[in-house]
Formats: sequence, C-alpha cells, structure tokens
Amino acid sequence: MQSKQTSYYCALHLGRVLKDQCSPTDPERSVISEMMQLLKTRWRDVWPAISHRYSHRQTARQTDRQTAAKPLGDMACDY
Repeated sequence: MQSKQTSYYCALHLGRVLKDQCSPTDPERSVISEMMQLLKTRWRDVWPAISHRYSHRQTARQTDRQTAAKPLGDMACDY
C-alpha cells in the first residue's frame, strides 16, 4: 500500500514540476493540469478499496499470528 501511495505522490510532484516549467500560455500546461486532475480523481475513487483491502489483510495476519501462538494443547480443547 505504501508503494502505491508513494508512486501517486511522486507522479503529482513531477506533474507540478512540469506544469511550473511551462509558460502560462503554453498549451501543454492545460494538458498537464487535466492529467493531474484525472489522476487525483481516480486515486480518490480507488483509495478506499485499497485501504479497506489492506486493513482486512492486516487483521487476518494478526488473527493468524494469534492462532499460531496458541499452544497445541489449547487448540485441542477448542474442539
């Protein structure tokens, strides 16, 4: 999850740098702005799903660790 977020922020930063290097009348400036806006919109749409999936995996891993930490005798008594 962290790598996806890092890539997103890196792409936004590079877009801002490119946009700042364009002159105000440069037609590519508006293209870069549109691309950055599209990226932001898509990220806002995808981020909740990524975040939910990540937290679900973390919970499952924690549960697995807790189950693995139980002594074998305790597990036999659970049945």
